[in-house]
Amino acid sequence: MAPEEIQYDPVMNGSMTWQIYNGTMYQKPLPNTTGKWVKFAVEVQPNGAAVYMGEDAFPQLVIPNLQHGDPVGKIGFWGYLPGYIRNLVIEEIQPTPITKRDRDLKRLSTETFITEWMVSPIAENRWTKAVVEENGTLNLNRIYTAEQGSSVQAKSTFYISEEKETLLTFGFSDHLRLWVNEEKVYQGDWRWNPPESDGRIRSNMASVPVRWRAGVNTIRAEITNNEFFGWGLCIKTGLSDMSFITEEK
Repeated sequence: MAPEEIQYDPVMNGSMTWQIYNGTMYQKPLPNTTGKWVKFAVEVQPNGAAVYMGEDAFPQLVIPNLQHGDPVGKIGFWGYLPGYIRNLVIEEIQPTPITKRDRDLKRLSTETFITEWMVSPIAENRWTKAVVEENGTLNLNRIYTAEQGSSVQAKSTFYISEEKETLLTFGFSDHLRLWVNEEKVYQGDWRWNPPESDGRIRSNMASVPVRWRAGVNTIRAEITNNEFFGWGLCIKTGLSDMSFITEEK
């Protein structure tokens, strides 16, 4: 982790999501400028936002897909540590247009991400189809209000033509129990606990070897929320020929 970062962090259903939206698409490490005045500017457009720091003529970070859709003309400030703002200016400009980045499920599937899930609260049998974000993560904050101790089950069923063995890689936040074809293969925690862990969801955070059977296979997960920084799951199977089977109930 850098001492300082620009971080895209859309709030969804009462929770921050920076542990979901992480990596080069959403973060920019910066030098530590604590105690210094720094010029900061954000250009907000219908298709995205560009963030500038200092006197640099080029943006430090460009977000080509705002998760809440078109901006509605409001700004706000929130601070965790003491900070100061001066010379605030809001003006209409004609910026260089930002090209929207659409979610590409076909590309994610080619990269062996699980892209289609059925999700349900643990205490209910009410399954709903969900698809992953543009970075391959199942964002549970988009679907459910994050309350400490809340648990959701997610399952994905798919068909492959022949038996094979791969390394299943995954990331999650905050607590995960994971089954493949109803055999438990993993249980663990991953949350904000620096310097040991930062809780950010990455597809290569953990791994287990899996022997897949020819025909229908199922991955089932139980994900529990213990923080308010991002609640979700990201899995890559290593299989390039998955055909997903989903059915809402």
